[in-house]
Parts: sequence; C-alpha cells; structure tokens
Amino acid sequence: MVNENPNYITTDLNQFMHDDCSKKMTVNNIDCVQYKKYYNSPNIIRIIESKHWNEGVPPTQFELLKELAEIFKNNKTGTKCECYIIRGDLPYDKVEITNLITAKVIICKDRERFIKFCNFEIGFEQL
Repeated sequence: MVNENPNYITTDLNQFMHDDCSKKMTVNNIDCVQYKKYYNSPNIIRIIESKHWNEGVPPTQFELLKELAEIFKNNKTGTKCECYIIRGDLPYDKVEITNLITAKVIICKDRERFIKFCNFEIGFEQL
C-alpha cells in the first residue's frame, strides 16, 4: 500500500520530533536494518530504504543515507557494512537496487535471486 501523503510519518516518536522538536535536524525512519553474524568471516550490517516504483526519495533522507554510506565505507571494525535503496513493488519480481557505498545500480528481474540477496546467500555483486 502506498501512502500518497508526502508528509506521512510512520511512528509516534518521529511525529513528535517532527511537530515539537528542532527543525535544524533530519528525523528519519529507515525501513530495514539487517544483521548477519558469522563465526568464520566478517559479520554484515545492512541498511535498506525501500521505495515503491512510483515513490521518490526525499532530499533530506537521501542526504542521511549517503552520510551513513560514507561512514560505512570508511568502517574499520571488520564488520562489512552495506547501505541500499531498493525500489520495487510486491511480489518483487523486478527491483532496482542502488548501492549507496559504490553508487552502482542493479536491476534484478529474478525474484529468487532477490530472495537470496535478502537472505545473505548472495551479495550485491552476484545479482
């Protein structure tokens, strides 16, 4: 379901901050944070912002995601960090995945490969 209201805020806390707190900051709701713990290779943290095909990315949200991608790019912890914008609609037979760290964009037209990506079975490069 797509919400047509561009000012729609998904959580009470975000709405409170939007209404009652400083306007000199960005308050954002990120759709998905995944974490995969491995015992013999680096762990992975993945941030995903999901958009429908007909939905844009607000400039402040894009700026925040790019900032996170830059922090992830310079990460020295040993944990692999990824940051994506994924554009598509259920049942996700076709998705556009933007890697904000590398600025590469892939169109995946294979739902099963996309599921493997979401399950950490294949990486962005294998899509």
